[in-house]
Amino acid sequence: MDQQLLSAAEEGDTCMIGKITQKCPDIDVNVKTECYKDSALALACKGGYYNIAKLLIDAGAKVNAANTLGVTPLHFAAKGGHTKVIKLLVINQANLDAVNLNGIPPIGFTAYNSTNWKILQDAKKGKMPVIVETNPVPVIPEYAIQAGMGKPKKEKAKKGKGKGKGKGKKKKK
Repeated sequence: MDQQLLSAAEEGDTCMIGKITQKCPDIDVNVKTECYKDSALALACKGGYYNIAKLLIDAGAKVNAANTLGVTPLHFAAKGGHTKVIKLLVINQANLDAVNLNGIPPIGFTAYNSTNWKILQDAKKGKMPVIVETNPVPVIPEYAIQAGMGKPKKEKAKKGKGKGKGKGKKKKK
């Protein structure tokens, strides 16, 4: 199950993350990869998967979990330019001053005076960012899926009219 969680986070599979966290509430969402010890949250942030990052944080993922190179989820989000993910991490108390093994903080991965740079600078001054939800992910309840309510209905063909050229009334001359 741990490997499924890591794979789903890395691949951006929101449905799988939702299923795993709902069906296995005791799962360790802070599980890490074998090689660099990246957390599922770090993988989601690296890919810019906001909804997955939110689900993982809501399930108890540690926002400041660093890998073997000292890279945190905020480093990954900053390096990838994922503004919404950066805001989510900042709101959830990500360490703005965490440095990787090269001594670089997350702000070091943003362009000077860019939107993301300003978000991190403002956060250092105590000004928290705001996340504007533009297209929330629709949630279809499990019972609706099981009952087939989530499937589109097939349209019935109308008899007689509109079944091709030449059929119907003939024109008078």
